[in-house]
Amino acid sequence: QMGKKTLPAPPICPSCSRPVPPQALLFDEGYHSHDFYQFERMEELIGNAQVLVFVGTSFQVHVTAVALEHAREHAIPVYNFNTKDMLEPHVR
Repeated sequence: QMGKKTLPAPPICPSCSRPVPPQALLFDEGYHSHDFYQFERMEELIGNAQVLVFVGTSFQVHVTAVALEHAREHAIPVYNFNTKDMLEPHVR
């Protein structure tokens, strides 16, 4: 138990003064449901990308699936720098 601390209250967002939810999606949520994920900005950046580079990802989250699908549809080169190759050959 050493080093374990309990928060007296959840952190408060400086913009809206509401409690800050954990930065994790619940089962019924999507990235668009929380502004702090900036999902629309990610879609814009991927839409303008000439190449996609992944570093240290397991490819197990929706963001990477969206990016890979976009790259496949638009023939954008994808580079994967991971200690273990997580992409199946048909995805490359």
